[in-house]
Amino acid sequence: MDIGIIISGLGLAKSVAELAGLIETLDGKIDKLSQSELAAGLRNLDQACSSKVEAGSLLREARSCFNKAVGLESGYRRGIAYMGLALSHSYLHDRENCTAALRELLSQTPIPSINAEFVAKVRAENKDANLFKKFIVETSVVTQLSRFAAVLARRANFTPDSIRQFVQPTRDEMILGVKMDADARNLAKLQILVASHLGEGVKWMERYKLSAADVSL
Repeated sequence: MDIGIIISGLGLAKSVAELAGLIETLDGKIDKLSQSELAAGLRNLDQACSSKVEAGSLLREARSCFNKAVGLESGYRRGIAYMGLALSHSYLHDRENCTAALRELLSQTPIPSINAEFVAKVRAENKDANLFKKFIVETSVVTQLSRFAAVLARRANFTPDSIRQFVQPTRDEMILGVKMDADARNLAKLQILVASHLGEGVKWMERYKLSAADVSL
């Protein structure tokens, strides 16, 4: 799906429908009935589509919800929050902040979960025993750091982004992680679509010298 359609001038209802379709396409369904700011933002966008009188106020409320959601969510859900924020800005005629939101989306780094199931998949796919052994040694360190980071986050109100400096997966780990972790994969797909629309790169992929083909997206 062309991300350009979502933020083009084809109309709010069309754009929101495209955003909903994108979420479904990426297997990242968002429960709009939940009490999260993200869900509230998506509901406000839906309502703005069918309102002739209150569309402006509903869009401003959606913008407020998405602004809160980007600070509360992580991973793919944060990516959708940035997309919703960009869409809200676009239809409030704020092109500069629309582009800024999309660039923030491109700056997010997926954090693949590394767990027993993940390792089992790697074992099944990896025929090179030495490489697998190296992978296990490296990921065990990442796992420990990730758990330590989670404890820090709970105790000191850090976010995953603020403690990412302590957890630096290798290039191979990022490739495997994005391929096998649904949340990381969906965020990466969304970023690649946005990058194509803006004509810019995805920051973490540039850092790891990766292309969409490297992670089979």
